[in-house]
Amino acid sequence: PANSTAAAPAPQQSVRRLQTSLLLRVAALLAMAVIFGADVLHEHQVFAHEAVQPMPALPAHIGNFTLQRSWNEAPSGVLVYTWGEYAAPSVNGAPGPHVMLGISPQTIHDAEVCHLARGEDPTWHGQIVAATAGGPVELTAATYNNGAVQELEASTVCDNGACRQHSETSQHLTLIYARPHRGVPLQSDTTRPIPLMLKVESLDTLAPPSVMEPQLAATLTTFLKDANLLALTSPYGKR
Repeated sequence: PANSTAAAPAPQQSVRRLQTSLLLRVAALLAMAVIFGADVLHEHQVFAHEAVQPMPALPAHIGNFTLQRSWNEAPSGVLVYTWGEYAAPSVNGAPGPHVMLGISPQTIHDAEVCHLARGEDPTWHGQIVAATAGGPVELTAATYNNGAVQELEASTVCDNGACRQHSETSQHLTLIYARPHRGVPLQSDTTRPIPLMLKVESLDTLAPPSVMEPQLAATLTTFLKDANLLALTSPYGKR
């Protein structure tokens, strides 16, 4: 009598099916490697192109302050800030105060969040409105004391014809956490807000914040009165 049980597939058929499955998986992996490899290669090419394009030079003088040095803050090869350190003239042989000015190509960068992520709490936090050569500016400010220096950090965002504590490009508040991405050239967006930070330091770590903050803020406002922050940041959005 005929056997009603279905015949088992031949060994050769099972081997061919396995080979076909493996070939499809290898093909899929190769396709993914090509796609992601092309993206990584493109990013490296863009970054290499940007590396040979000099960033706009910081002015040699801002009022009575003279540029002492400039440098790029670029952890892992991603530019976060271009910095310039400015010094006031010496007084009776004593060196004048220094102010550090940083301009960021990253659209969103919150310095206080970075400090908090490192476990550094501000000793004072507030707002500063300062007169500048380009009109009044609003800054978010905080002081820190790490035992070696006591510093005031003040940040603002310049866009849409003014420098404020926030951007007016959008009326909505959005919190974004992301690694800085170097695949989008800065010069590709001419409407982006430009974050700017200023730092003033003191070696006096014993003075309380209620005493130190007004002193550091006075140096900052003296520096800013001859600075045009809109003119300083505009080249970063037009390259």
